[in-house]
Amino acid sequence: MKVHKLDLRGCLIDMEVMTQLSRGLTSNRFVTTLSLSGNHLGDSDMALLANALVHNGLLQELALSYNSIGENGSTSLAKALATNSHLQVLDLMHNRIGKDGITPWLGPTMRTNRTLRELKLSHNAIGDKKAADLFQSLVPKELTEEQQLKVLIANRQRKTDVVDPHQDDKPYNSTLTTLLLSNTGISDEASTHVAHMLAHTRWLTYLDISCNDFTSAGNVAIAQGLERNKSLRYLNYHENKLEEVAALAVLRALKTHSVVETALFQACFGGEPTIGTALGQLVLSTRSLATLDLSHCLLEPPGVVGFYHAIAENTSLRSVDLSCSGLKLDSAASILAKTLQKNSSLTFANLSYNEITLRGCKLLRDGVAARNEKAARLVLSLEGNSGEKCPTGTIITGGIRPARPPLIY
Repeated sequence: MKVHKLDLRGCLIDMEVMTQLSRGLTSNRFVTTLSLSGNHLGDSDMALLANALVHNGLLQELALSYNSIGENGSTSLAKALATNSHLQVLDLMHNRIGKDGITPWLGPTMRTNRTLRELKLSHNAIGDKKAADLFQSLVPKELTEEQQLKVLIANRQRKTDVVDPHQDDKPYNSTLTTLLLSNTGISDEASTHVAHMLAHTRWLTYLDISCNDFTSAGNVAIAQGLERNKSLRYLNYHENKLEEVAALAVLRALKTHSVVETALFQACFGGEPTIGTALGQLVLSTRSLATLDLSHCLLEPPGVVGFYHAIAENTSLRSVDLSCSGLKLDSAASILAKTLQKNSSLTFANLSYNEITLRGCKLLRDGVAARNEKAARLVLSLEGNSGEKCPTGTIITGGIRPARPPLIY
């Protein structure tokens, strides 16, 4: 029997087993996916694994999250991947890779590797300086004004006025599509590099920079890069608090973005009326956005009313999360109920843990039940609201009013 996927998560692998496993991987001809997450693996284990990766010609996905990998272990892996031409997915989340541990990834590993597609580094204390270096390895370096002038002179000698402000002899990575950097200690110092990377990448489609320390200035800089981006399909920005100016800049950037499909903004927005209006404009204009998470964002009338009305006209959204968003007024629930009735594309609407009254919950259920028979099947979650007595808090409909689920005692 040929085993292609080997899942050893939480098996408490010791050094003896790791030695045998590494030997097997050296001559591996079958296993393409290996998970070693949650095994308390340290740097010595990574030295064994790295040696196997140098010789391995088949492994494509490697998960090492929730271990104890530090600087030395990270260095060993980076050196191995500088020559490995097969590994496509590497998960190093929740380890002890600090700013020194990430350094080896910034040289030949990222700049010359042409195989790695997904790099997951969330919950490692990388910091601004090293994160900036990582972003720089993903796109051509931006030239200074002096360097741009030299390029212009050279171009004129070749009888052309075209100036590439990012001409760079230094190689850069052009294959990475997924980068996860949640809770890595990056802030404004790295924000301009995030912006530059977003503005000039043509291949990165999935970016997670949630739970970091950007101020309003940093968020605005990132928004400027996002406005010029043409490749990103998934953006996780949750728990990066956005003040009004920064929030409007980010939403304006997404409004003109033509391919983004998922935008996660949990606990990002405040209750300023202008933000609700901007959300409405985004929903009205987008043709690509399918998933929008606004949970734990204080969205209140009057600004949010325009957003509710916009959902009714939208045809791209499939999932919207408004849990813990401060929804409580019956008048607001009534508007949202009419919106859900009119919208035909939504398949999931999460209104859990608000303060919706009994009347508000009834209005919402009735609105969902009255959807056109040709509308998409919608799941509406009302769990945790004062007017929702059903333990599941969920209504499922395909355009006709369903029977309420039985009470669970």
